[in-house]
Amino acid sequence: MSQIYVSLDIETTGLRAETDFIIEIGAIKFNLDGQVLDTWSTLVNPQAPIPPKIQRITGIKQLDVAGAPLLRDVGAKLYSFVQGSHIVGHNIQFDLSFLARKGYGLTNNRLDTFELASIVLPKMRSYSLEQLTKALEIPSPAYHRALTDATLTKDLFLALDARALNLDLETV
Repeated sequence: MSQIYVSLDIETTGLRAETDFIIEIGAIKFNLDGQVLDTWSTLVNPQAPIPPKIQRITGIKQLDVAGAPLLRDVGAKLYSFVQGSHIVGHNIQFDLSFLARKGYGLTNNRLDTFELASIVLPKMRSYSLEQLTKALEIPSPAYHRALTDATLTKDLFLALDARALNLDLETV
């Protein structure tokens, strides 16, 4: 089994894979030692308006994506980047459902830091990426940009993995 992981995050125009669009993809390839092996990110032209609320949250404006590639033009690059790796994400089913709905389903083994955190840190009041990284003192320059969130998710995964090693076998 490969010990290469890809932390994946996407930003979208909304929360519904059926009606909303991907506007950014970020991915970081790493190993369990925390060594970053490669990074890949791209803005994506959604060919649809980015709602003002999403622009405020992500900082991604319509002008930013106007000249960006279409999802169909970056799908093969994403497949190539994640090939043979475990995919790590925070609430990863959200990201993967968007990609699958748009025709880019990934079948890699997946690990969800949201689920892992609920086991390793069962008394948290919130399992948002922001709250978990703050609780574990993982520094962040910002949130809600794909490559930044992918980096934070990688760091969170490694921190949770280290804590999971200290749990008794029955809990794991």
